[in-house]
Amino acid sequence: MAKPTLLFRSWLLLGCLSGALPAQVVRDATTENPEHLQIAAWPGPWNLAKTAESLTLPAAAPRELQDLSLAFELTLERAPGGDAPIELLALVDASNRPFLTLSLKPDGGLLGGLPDQPEWLVSAPLPTGRSTTVVLNLRRDPRQAQCGLWIDGIEQASANLKPGKLSLADPAIALRVAPLRLANLRLHAGALSRPQILQLGLDAPAAPRTPFAGRLELQPGEILAVLGGNEAVAVAEEGTLEARLVRQFAVQQPRLRSLAWEADTVFRQDRPLNFGDLSLQLRRCGATSVLLMFGRQECLERGATGVADFEAACDRLMDHVKAVTPRLLLAEAAPFEAKPKPLPDLSARNADLALYNAALRRLAEKHGALFLGLGSDWQPAAPLTRDGVNLTEAGAGELAERLLTEAGVREAAGLEPLRAAVREKNRLWHHYWRPDNWAFLHGDRTAQPSSRDHLNPQLRWFPAELERFQKLIADKENELWKRAEERKVP
Repeated sequence: MAKPTLLFRSWLLLGCLSGALPAQVVRDATTENPEHLQIAAWPGPWNLAKTAESLTLPAAAPRELQDLSLAFELTLERAPGGDAPIELLALVDASNRPFLTLSLKPDGGLLGGLPDQPEWLVSAPLPTGRSTTVVLNLRRDPRQAQCGLWIDGIEQASANLKPGKLSLADPAIALRVAPLRLANLRLHAGALSRPQILQLGLDAPAAPRTPFAGRLELQPGEILAVLGGNEAVAVAEEGTLEARLVRQFAVQQPRLRSLAWEADTVFRQDRPLNFGDLSLQLRRCGATSVLLMFGRQECLERGATGVADFEAACDRLMDHVKAVTPRLLLAEAAPFEAKPKPLPDLSARNADLALYNAALRRLAEKHGALFLGLGSDWQPAAPLTRDGVNLTEAGAGELAERLLTEAGVREAAGLEPLRAAVREKNRLWHHYWRPDNWAFLHGDRTAQPSSRDHLNPQLRWFPAELERFQKLIADKENELWKRAEERKVP
C-alpha cells in the first residue's frame, strides 16, 4: 500500500483538528416530545382572509423568554401576488411593539422580520392547496445560528440573533388579515431541535394496521423498513430481496426503505447529531412493516452467555417498533463460515448462534411477528462470506433468496433487470437517507459558510436541495412497478 502523501497527511490532520471530518454522533438518540416545552396552544382554525385576532397567553405561562419557537399549520390556496408582502402575525413585546413578524410574499413564500431587519428570514414559495407545518425557531446562541424558518421539516433559512431576553405583552400574538387558513398555533418556551420539528409534522395518528397473519402477504402501498447491522445493509443494498418482493406483489406497489446501519445491534444504534430516534425514522419513511435482522454481531460480541441480554434488548426494540406498526418480520441469522488461516474458524460459533436464533423464534411468537427461517436443510451453493462473517454480494443475494423462498415467495426467472433498477433506486435512497456532510446539513456545522448560499448566507440551500432526491426515488419506483407488471408470469 502506498504511503499517504505529505499533502494528504496535512489535510487529514487539519480536518481532525478542525472537526471538519468526523460528524458528531449521538448514541441511541431519543426524540424529546416538543410538548414538554409548550407553554401555550391555540387550536383555531382561523380563516385570515376574513378576520384578524389577538391571542392571549395562559395565566401560568412565562412572560419573559430567551429562546422560543412558534409552530402552526398553514394552508395557502394560491400565491397572493401584488407588490408587497402581507403580514400574517406578529409577536408583540412588553412595549406593545412587534418584535418578530411573519409575512406572506407575493410569490407565496414566507418572510420573517425583526424591527431592524425586515427581511431577516426568507423561505421559498409554499406548496398550495394543502396543510404546511411552519416553525419559527429562536435560539440566541452566538456560537451557532439556530434561529430558523422551517417549512415541513426543512430548514429554509437561519440567522443569528444577539443574546437577550424577550418580554411578551398580553396579548402576545397578533394575527393579521391574510389570504390563508391557519390552525394549531403553539408557543414553546425554548428552541426546538430538528427531531422535535420533524415530529411536529408527524403528529397525525397513523392508520390502524394488523400483524402478518402467518404468511408473507403485502398490503397495497406497503413500505417495508429494514433494520439491522452489516447483514441487513448488505441484503438491502444487493437488491434481490426487493426485486423478488416487487415481482411477487407488483399490484400492491411495495417500497423498501433500508434504515439499517453498519455495526447496529439491538443494544445500540449510533446516529449523527439531530438524526432522530428509531420511532421518528420509521415514521418519517412511512413504514407500514419492518424487517429486523439481528443476532450475528451480538453473538460474536457476547457468545452463549449473552443470549438472555440479547433477548431482553430485542424484546424492548420490538416493543418500540410495534408502537409505530405491528407488522413485523424477524429473520433468522445466517451461519458463520470457516475460512482458511490466518482467518479464525468462526463456524465454531454456530452452536452459540443457534441459541440466538431460538431466542428470535420465541420473540416472534411473543410479538406476533412472522419468523423468516432458513430451514434446517439449507446448504448454500457458494460461500456466503468473505471472511467468515461479512456477506459477499452473492452471499447477500443467496441469503435473501432463501429467506423469501422459505416464506412462500415464489422464485422468478429473469430477475436481473429488475434487480439492477432496484440497486439504482437504493443508491438514490442511500444518498437521501445517509447523505455525506451530515454535520453541515443538519448537525453541528450548519453555521459554516459552505452550508449556506454563497450570495445570501441566511439561505440554507443544502436541506432543500437534498429533498429533490424524493422525486428521483419515486420516479425510479414507478419504473420498478411498471417493469414488474410487464415481466410478471401468471
